[in-house]
Amino acid sequence: MTHNGSGGKNTVRWSGKNAVWLIIGFTFLFFVVGVVLYRTSPNRHQKSDDLALPATSLADKPHQPLSRIVVETNTDISDDRPATLTAELLFSEPGHISGKRAWDCLAELKALGESTREAINELSSSTNVNARLLGVFLTLEVFGPTNSVLEIAVHDPEPVIPAEVGQWLYLNNRFDQWDSFLNNYATNQQPSQMESLLGLCDRVPVSVEVPAGMSILTIGRGLPLLLQEMSRRSDLVAQEISCRILDPSVADNNRLSLFNVMQEARPAGFAAILTNLVSQSTQYSPLRFKAVWSLGETCDDKETLALLEKLASNTEDELSGKMSEAAVRAEKRMLAGDTSFRVIEKAFDKIQQTQDSAKQATVKALLNLYVETAIQERSVSLSTKLLLAAKEEFGGKQPMTFRQRQRLADIEYLLWRSTHTNAIGRGTL
Repeated sequence: MTHNGSGGKNTVRWSGKNAVWLIIGFTFLFFVVGVVLYRTSPNRHQKSDDLALPATSLADKPHQPLSRIVVETNTDISDDRPATLTAELLFSEPGHISGKRAWDCLAELKALGESTREAINELSSSTNVNARLLGVFLTLEVFGPTNSVLEIAVHDPEPVIPAEVGQWLYLNNRFDQWDSFLNNYATNQQPSQMESLLGLCDRVPVSVEVPAGMSILTIGRGLPLLLQEMSRRSDLVAQEISCRILDPSVADNNRLSLFNVMQEARPAGFAAILTNLVSQSTQYSPLRFKAVWSLGETCDDKETLALLEKLASNTEDELSGKMSEAAVRAEKRMLAGDTSFRVIEKAFDKIQQTQDSAKQATVKALLNLYVETAIQERSVSLSTKLLLAAKEEFGGKQPMTFRQRQRLADIEYLLWRSTHTNAIGRGTL
C-alpha cells in the first residue's frame, strides 16, 4: 500500500505477493470447513464394500448374474453383522477379496452361531442358486448336517446343492450320513434332476462358476463326486451316461467329461463301454486314447485281451501301438494273478527295504497311487498298513489345499469302508 505524495486520498495497490497470500488464505479456510463437515457426517465410516446387497434382497432378483445385481437399499446394514458377512462372500469379485478375508468371514459367522440363523435361512430359501448354495454350505458349517438341510438338498432342482452337501459330508468324514444321503438322493432323483446333472457335463473337469469368496471356501466343487456316486447307485444314470458317451453326435467335451466320471466310478458295465469305444473307429481321439489306456489297466478276462490284440494287429489303426502296449500290460497282470493295487502293495514292501535316496518320493507316489486305485477297485480287501501309512504321509500338512483335504478324506473313507462291507459307494461291492 502506498500514500499519494500530493496529500490527497490514500490509494491501495496490491502486489503479486499479496495476491498469492490471499489465495492461500481462502484455500485454507475451505479446507477447514471441509474437515468440519466430514467429521460431522453420519456416513463418514461407510466404505463402498459395506453397501453390498443384504441377503434378504436376493430373492427379488433370481435370474440376474450376481455381478449385475445393483444395490437398491439405503439401509445401513453395518449393524446386521451376519448379513454383512454373507453379502461380502456372495458378491465378491476376483481380486476384491483375499483368501484370508474369505476364511475370516467364515470363522466369524461360525463364532456368531445362533445369531446368524436368520441371514443364513434367507440365503437357503432364495431363488438365486448361488445364494442358496452359500446358505446350505453355511448351514452345514454353523449348525451341522441336520436332517432338515439334508432332506431339502435331496429335493432341490439344482444339482449343485446336493453335490455341495455330499462333498461337505465326505470331506468332514461323516461317511455314514454321506452314504445314507446319496442313497436317498439316488432313490428320489427325478428325471429333471438327472437331466440337469448330466447337462452340467459340458466342460472338463466338471465344474460351476461361483463368486470369488465362495470359490476360496471351495464351495461348488462337489459335482464330480456326485456324478460318480450316482453312476454307481443309479442304474438309470449309469445307462444314460453310457449312451451319451457312445453317441458320436454328442459334443466331444461332453463325452470326454462323462467318460472321466465313469473312469473314476468304474460301475458295472464299464468294460463294455471301453470295448465299444475302442471298436468304434480306427482314428485317434482323446476319448478313444483314454479308453485304450483304461482297457490295459482294467482288462481281466481272455475275451477282452483277445479283442485288444486283434485291434492292435490292424496297422491302419492310429492307436495300434498303444493297444499293443495295453495288451501287454493286461496280459502281464493277468498272468501274475494280481489286481492293480496288489502290485502296488508288493512294490511298497519292496521299496521299504531299500536305502534309495529317492525312497521318500517313491513311497509318497506309491501311497497316492494305492489310494487312488483302491477308491476305484470294487473290493474291500485293502491293506490297513498302507492306508495308515498314507494317512500319516498326507495328514500332517497344515494348512491343506482342497486336493490334499480330498485325498485325506479318501484315506479316511477307505478305512471306514473296510469295516462297512454293506456300503455301496466309491468302489465297494
